[in-house]
Amino acid sequence: MSDGKADGAFSTLYLRSFSIDDRIPPEEYYSDLPIIRQIQKDGGFTFTSPITFFVGENGIGKSSVIEALAINAGFNPEGGTLNFSFSTRDSHSSLYEHLRLARGIRHPDDLAETANAGSSLNSTLGRQMKQPSIR
Repeated sequence: MSDGKADGAFSTLYLRSFSIDDRIPPEEYYSDLPIIRQIQKDGGFTFTSPITFFVGENGIGKSSVIEALAINAGFNPEGGTLNFSFSTRDSHSSLYEHLRLARGIRHPDDLAETANAGSSLNSTLGRQMKQPSIR
């Protein structure tokens, strides 16, 4: 079932699709990113399998879109799970405010992870493990 449909009616994917509204202020850096313009032109993006790769040149907005999807879905912008949240510093954009998600029927048990989020998660875990426990 590569289309993510359980019986032709319901998606088994946590996220079925998303769209980006056209009310992005022109002064926002992401308003002119190629991936944003393409998704808006296409009327959105539809997920067709449980694993999706965003591949492209540096600077086109792949990480910005993944970060916005994670925030909009309730995940930590720096990676992790819904139940494990941490913050090294607020650095995410307001792009998530312009996304509209269409969700499937599954509950997210998965990690929201980007290649650059792994280092933040690892450094936070490392600091926590080095701190003495209070008994």
